[in-house]
Amino acid sequence: MMQRIGRSVRRHPIRSHAQSRGTVALRAIPIVLGFLGVAGAIVLGALHGRFLPVHFVTAGVSLAAIAGGLFWVNDVRWRETLASIVYTLFFALCVVLAYMISANRQGRLDLTADQTHTLSPQTVSILQRIDPQEMVRMQVFAPGAEHQQLERFLANYSRETPSFRFDIHDAARDLDVVMQLGGNISNGDMILVRQDAEGNVVRRESGELDVGDQRREHTLTNALARLMQTQQERIYFTTGHGERHLDGSEGGMTMAAQLIADTVLPARQVRLMESGVPEDAAAVVVAGPTRDLFDYELEVLQHYLDEGGKLLFLFDPVLARGTAADLDNFETLLRHVGLQSPNELIVDPVSVPAFGRTFTPVVGFTRHEISQGTRRTPFYMDQARPFFPVDNLPDGIRQEVVLVTNDQVWTEPFEELRSITRPVPPDNPERVRMQYVAVASEKLTPGGRWGDRMRVVAVGDSDAFVDELLERNGDAASFLVASMNWLRERQELLAVPPRYQRSTPVVLTTTRAWVLLGTFLAIGLAITVGGTAWTIIRRKTR
Repeated sequence: MMQRIGRSVRRHPIRSHAQSRGTVALRAIPIVLGFLGVAGAIVLGALHGRFLPVHFVTAGVSLAAIAGGLFWVNDVRWRETLASIVYTLFFALCVVLAYMISANRQGRLDLTADQTHTLSPQTVSILQRIDPQEMVRMQVFAPGAEHQQLERFLANYSRETPSFRFDIHDAARDLDVVMQLGGNISNGDMILVRQDAEGNVVRRESGELDVGDQRREHTLTNALARLMQTQQERIYFTTGHGERHLDGSEGGMTMAAQLIADTVLPARQVRLMESGVPEDAAAVVVAGPTRDLFDYELEVLQHYLDEGGKLLFLFDPVLARGTAADLDNFETLLRHVGLQSPNELIVDPVSVPAFGRTFTPVVGFTRHEISQGTRRTPFYMDQARPFFPVDNLPDGIRQEVVLVTNDQVWTEPFEELRSITRPVPPDNPERVRMQYVAVASEKLTPGGRWGDRMRVVAVGDSDAFVDELLERNGDAASFLVASMNWLRERQELLAVPPRYQRSTPVVLTTTRAWVLLGTFLAIGLAITVGGTAWTIIRRKTR
């Protein structure tokens, strides 16, 4: 008899424990349903774009169910119930704050060190200036593997204005689209069309867009700026004076001309003797002449500048015949804008270990506006000449230095070169000093035929911008583009610098975003339930 009673007594705690677990599981049902209700209300509100009254009511009822369930589980133990409610409210608050942050942010977070995936304020300004009654449609062609990255980039543009829309195609796959556009389309091409309120085409622009290029924003933003212009302008490269070729031959500046055409304005060549400066000239480029101007051409360029012209002058030392008089009219043109450039070579002893040459100065940027459109990365020039202001600066001329050397260089006349194989400092130590390699000169010209302000950028070298060096020579390419935008008085485009990806971007697809959201919700839920369980267990084991 005593043995049966003992067995019954020993079994009783087991039945009680089993009953207790069943009771806790039953009482936990409102808690689980409450959490599902809160999560459902938040997800439905996020998908809808805003919280509706039904979402607030669902969330309120769910929180009440959670609180009641916790109260019930704890057998009316106020301390543990209060702790559980605090856990629950903390989790709910975290979820609401996360939603508010994401819902009030138009773009995705850019965690790269250089804000590689964030549009510059100047780009945003241009997009917001698009007439709401008009539409800009973009078609871009790229391999299928690049579509996702390209879509993320272009989505930044369409997010700023509903007037910008884009379509991405693969030229090798979407042959019907290629044929509709004439058939001469390849991956990397982009086409921009501006339409009025009736859908009529106002202007069309085309070019190349490489999603992996550090200048991709600069390229597209400039194309949009061109598209929004009321009249077509062009950049003109002079020819007929031995300038750098633009036909792809060695030592030419074909890539530089193409870069300007892609990121600034269409580029063409012009013979000043035949046609003068065209009416639609936004700027004129004289790239490394080896023969002098005719007197008539000098008068044409002087008149062009006096009427608000813009000139980029790449002026090499005279090496072929060895006398400065060989380019006398070009030097007269320089003096017309307050500059002089003796026929001397800059010697940079610091660059000898790196390049093995004495006449290869490394140049850096000043704080001029042009530098804003670059990364201010120094680049080198091969056989460059210096610039100085003239003794009596013409009235109204204002000058600023753009590119300078270090303070350990000097210059040597071509006729008296000493540092051919190794640097030989001059006897006068005062000649060892910083040299000006690029200078910007400007003057007000109210009512001028080509503008109300004359602007000139004179550079003492053209070798730094030839095809063989342009892409790997520091910020030489960016300097060209920034100079053209400064000449055209498009200062807003100077603050759209090249973007270098120096850190790995955090890219979230829809699937990954939901996975992360679920993970964080699960962590928060685990903390809440775990904290509540720990409180209950701790109470019962006392």
